[in-house]
Amino acid sequence: MLHRPPIPKRLPVMTLSGCNLLPHGLLPLHIFEPCYRMMLEEALQGERMFCIGTLNNAKDPGDPTDWIHPASTAGFIRACVAQPDGCSNLLLQGLQRIRLTDFQTDRPYTTAAVTPITTVNGDPGEISILVEDVRSQAMELMALDNKEASRPIQEQVCGLEDPEMLGDLIGYHFIDRPEERHLLLETACLHTRLAHLKRYLERMLIGDISENSA
Repeated sequence: MLHRPPIPKRLPVMTLSGCNLLPHGLLPLHIFEPCYRMMLEEALQGERMFCIGTLNNAKDPGDPTDWIHPASTAGFIRACVAQPDGCSNLLLQGLQRIRLTDFQTDRPYTTAAVTPITTVNGDPGEISILVEDVRSQAMELMALDNKEASRPIQEQVCGLEDPEMLGDLIGYHFIDRPEERHLLLETACLHTRLAHLKRYLERMLIGDISENSA
């Protein structure tokens, strides 16, 4: 497992609609707005971290507490390439589930206090059963898809033993609905998280949910 840097007590928040990030996932971003260009520059000079604040359906964006989903993931800037026009392309890697509170808007971009969401494992025997269920479902979906691009994912799914990492990896590759990802993000209980993932994959296998590009 890769070393995880410590998460700061406050993080910049990049607000996006219909977008979020799971731990162990990767999110490509194009930074072009002046406020986020400043945010990126300051992050690169510091801990190289920020998080995605997914916008909810609130109609009146007054208090950020009302329009930013509190569940998020601390993200680490894994790679960043500056463009001649001052914009940047970067790859944000999910590190840790977090809950956002105490939003502040005194800078050109929003910041928030960060509280880690600690995973509660549950019964080990039941966890093991769920892990093998979601692993088997993911492999079946990739076999049906039969894309060359899915082979590296198959190797990861087959070889990964950590239940939490496996659940997040499969969720990252197969769940593209923000509301479903938020259920995984905000759920501290690993058993509940894996059970939700299993139900989602079951729906994909019977055609109730269309498969994404993974």
